Amino acid sequence: MSLALGRGRPYITPFTLRAAFRPPARPPQVCLTHQPCVRRGLLTTALADPGILSALPANLMAGLYETGIPWLVVFPLSALAIRSIFIYPRYQRQRRINQTRAAMLQPLVDAEISNAMLRERWSKQSRFTGIGGLVQQVQRRRAISKFRSTIVKQLEEDFNTPTWPWISRIIPLLILLAVSEGVRRLCGSKDGLLSILGGPFQRIIAWIATPVTSLASGLWSFTFARTASTQPDSPTLDATLNIADHDHAQTPAHENSQTLVQKLFGTFFERADFYESSTWTQTSLRSAGFSWCQDLTAPDPYKILPAIFSATFFASIWFNPGTPKEGNFYSDESPKQAAPKPKRTLLQKVFLGIAALSIFPAMNMPCALLWYFISNIAVSRLQMGRLMSKFPVLHPPVACKRPPMMASRSDRLDFEPLKRRQPQLSQKKA
Repeated sequence: MSLALGRGRPYITPFTLRAAFRPPARPPQVCLTHQPCVRRGLLTTALADPGILSALPANLMAGLYETGIPWLVVFPLSALAIRSIFIYPRYQRQRRINQTRAAMLQPLVDAEISNAMLRERWSKQSRFTGIGGLVQQVQRRRAISKFRSTIVKQLEEDFNTPTWPWISRIIPLLILLAVSEGVRRLCGSKDGLLSILGGPFQRIIAWIATPVTSLASGLWSFTFARTASTQPDSPTLDATLNIADHDHAQTPAHENSQTLVQKLFGTFFERADFYESSTWTQTSLRSAGFSWCQDLTAPDPYKILPAIFSATFFASIWFNPGTPKEGNFYSDESPKQAAPKPKRTLLQKVFLGIAALSIFPAMNMPCALLWYFISNIAVSRLQMGRLMSKFPVLHPPVACKRPPMMASRSDRLDFEPLKRRQPQLSQKKA
């Protein structure tokens, strides 16, 4: 590392450190031959092309097709294989087994909550709460919910029954996004999945995002120009920075050659002719579709597959088994009785609305992508139905509706007759 010299001694400035520790230049990615470039929609993976997460499922599907299996059967088989290997063993089967065990621990949770509620009530000096009674009720409900989560987590650790409430949702979603990206690449679609999901609102989103990105680009350019203007005039330092920036300046991601948007999404830029000559594109998909839609790389002209996809998505959430309902615990407000059937959570209700509206972005999706989504949902419901019949979650036991009470003077037994009779019994024995 060459250092600038000042008064005969080497010194280090932030500019020399920036030049010395700058990462090596990346190879050029776009516009090396000055060909027209277009920006396609963002991918579902942040990897450079070809991404390994989307290459594996794409190669699997292409290999199945090379064996002579038609494309309409390849997508359901791929969905079955991927779910059976990566999702079903741990995030469906094992989670269902742990849920059945956790349901049997529900009385322990209820007992802990009842104990805490009774301690809180019996420690009060008076039952009259005044004007702040409603506020105290809301605070009590929040405290019960927080205490329940703590007790459930502790029991899951003690009895080794983790239910993975968030991981079991995030991991399958990430796998689905990676596989859907591979299917989209097989179709040769120029639009990314996020652009497809935007559907008719894509122009509105672009209209809103354009001023924001322009403002950010202007701020970035102003900051860079100000930094360059405050740079000290040193020939040795300028030479050092020029040497460090020589290769970096040749890349499209340099500050003077691309905007901020291109720097942030540099890996998502490709030549317009990439998909025409890409080895990912399977031309056989254009004539291997359904009777009403032979081209699987194009959207369904009759909107039949979007309607089937939306209905399948809605049914999968409607018939999805809810989490075991909380049991009974003591409360000084009203007895909390377990419902005979688990109610739908707020998240399930939100997804029901999303499923009903999913028909609109599905109209812009390729038929192959829609057919894979439908197959994936169907395989998931079949596997879940088998687990529900094999490992049913039993209803938690119903506790006594009468709340426990402390003994008062009126509740105590009268032992006076027994005390008066005690001398007579002692005389008879004598």
